[in-house]
Amino acid sequence: MIPGWGPDPGKSALEWIGGGTAKYFGLKTAVEGSTGTLITLNTSTVVATLPEKVVTSIGEGVLGIGEVAGPYAVGGASLADLMAHYGCTASVYPAPSVPSPF
Repeated sequence: MIPGWGPDPGKSALEWIGGGTAKYFGLKTAVEGSTGTLITLNTSTVVATLPEKVVTSIGEGVLGIGEVAGPYAVGGASLADLMAHYGCTASVYPAPSVPSPF
């Protein structure tokens, strides 16, 4: 997505936007909530049995925990990555008179 960070950033951006838009509208029109109701062409059909609904609710609970913890995990991983780069830079360029490339 960042210009110059790939062979064709314009094409990547177009694919990302197009894919995200298609996914949004596809999911929005295909499934409504966790009720086990499939929505197609404005017609509702129950497609989930009771065991499927139980498994779905357990899965949604686990995914809910991931949704809450995910941003913190990504932030921590990003911070660890930055610190690793800083550590490498400090070990390669220990003298303050040498400018760091980072």
